[in-house]
Amino acid sequence: MHRPHVLPARNTAPQAGVLFAMALVSLLLAAAPAEGAVERDGGHDGAHAHAGSDLAASRHDTSSATDAAATWDAEWDRAHQRALLLWQGGAAPADAAKILALLKWAAAEGHAPSQNLLGGFHDKGRLMPRNAAEAARWYEKAARQGLASAQLNAGLMYRAGSGVPRDEARALHWFEQAAQQDSPEAQYMLALMLEDGIGADRDVAAAIGWYTRAAELGHAPSQHNLAVAYATGAGVARNETAAAKWYRKAAASGQPKSQLLLARALAEGRGARRNEAEAYVWAKAAAANGWSDRPLREAANALAHRLERHLSPAQLDKARADAEARLKHRG
Repeated sequence: MHRPHVLPARNTAPQAGVLFAMALVSLLLAAAPAEGAVERDGGHDGAHAHAGSDLAASRHDTSSATDAAATWDAEWDRAHQRALLLWQGGAAPADAAKILALLKWAAAEGHAPSQNLLGGFHDKGRLMPRNAAEAARWYEKAARQGLASAQLNAGLMYRAGSGVPRDEARALHWFEQAAQQDSPEAQYMLALMLEDGIGADRDVAAAIGWYTRAAELGHAPSQHNLAVAYATGAGVARNETAAAKWYRKAAASGQPKSQLLLARALAEGRGARRNEAEAYVWAKAAAANGWSDRPLREAANALAHRLERHLSPAQLDKARADAEARLKHRG
């Protein structure tokens, strides 16, 4: 296919305040997945855009390999939360030492979220010089305790050979562990590797299964790749209606490749009722959102210009207004 914490603890779940603070910090540290070719979305290949500490699954990370891994001491939770709140508040120079001291204490005591967040600070050079080896070490400590976001991070480090020797089989292992806990980012990475036969024998059918699980969780790059699979019949029965459905879902999230391919489907009536006005809207969205991808941008603009000739003045005026509204409010 060618496409675009292990010590016994008193609590049985992380405190709500911890999860809230973690979600806030995730907005600061998150990195968007890289765009691949026009057809399949190639994800993080050749890069290590790690989910970074508390990112990815941390927003709803209830993962655990054992009962002990799912329960964290309240004192460690409080230290972790305090560090997160200080960081979210802007991390004044005077706070840097406090944040690191809190995280290092909780991490050393076996608190997986703190280990993962400390790994993220090392990984991104937050409050300290970047140290990929230390990042990988802390990610893996948390990953071994069953924290899905840390498993994803560890997998990305091994996939890229960042801080550790490149080991695709080990990357696949950690992606699979996190994928089993419904981390859509890990499911996506696992699918990419299985589809390309990296770290394991090539298994396109299994890859489609993981794309589907991630797509159903709302992961836009997986929705795009699943659409491509249905459009081309790679690993699944060809189904243009299903392809258009998944292109539309990914397009609504701002994926320019999906926006262009949805525009083509609507312009030609493939998998959806022909609608040249709507096709124009998606083509213009693809051109705007794909500004860094010259071939995609040119293809989208060419399609939009062609569609203009088939629309009445009134239809074109409305389509232009709809395209402007989409770009302004939704992408």
